[in-house]
Amino acid sequence: MGQEDAAFALPPSRLALDPTQAIRLEHDGRTPNYVLAGITDGGARRIEAKRTDQTLCDLPPGAERTPGFITPTVFGPPAAILMNLPQLADDIPAHRPYVAVFAAAWYGSTLIWRSPSSDGFTALGTVGQPAQLGTLAFDFFSRPVWRFDDGNELWVNVASGTFSSLDNEALLAGGNPLAIEAAPGI
Repeated sequence: MGQEDAAFALPPSRLALDPTQAIRLEHDGRTPNYVLAGITDGGARRIEAKRTDQTLCDLPPGAERTPGFITPTVFGPPAAILMNLPQLADDIPAHRPYVAVFAAAWYGSTLIWRSPSSDGFTALGTVGQPAQLGTLAFDFFSRPVWRFDDGNELWVNVASGTFSSLDNEALLAGGNPLAIEAAPGI
């Protein structure tokens, strides 16, 4: 095993043979097994093979496996909305606008750039999680301010995810902020 070599040529119509494939050659009344070591394609397929013994080297057949294909993730264009809101936290500068960024398949983080003109951009910061963006399902009517409104309901169709509830103390401490655009730019 491994000490006998064979070299031969086949017509181009024998494309089904590939390197590492085991074949059986009949020669001088013997039919030894050979493994194809190399194939050179041209006018004829030149093949080099080495003697092998499948009973010594072959593993028992394993269970059938179906090939698994990984579906590639397609990232859509991000939706970015600039918002001029009051300062929501002490660690955020009062003069800086807020930005909400959402993408159908979130890619981890996005970098925000700014420039006073159409060139010379500088990095402002990164957004590490997608915003919850949606549209109002029904009109939202104004009610008394500075107290809880138990009579009005806010219905929002969100692109993905869900909203979470907070207790009154966490809500009044600034948790769960929500911005609603009444009209474009307002």
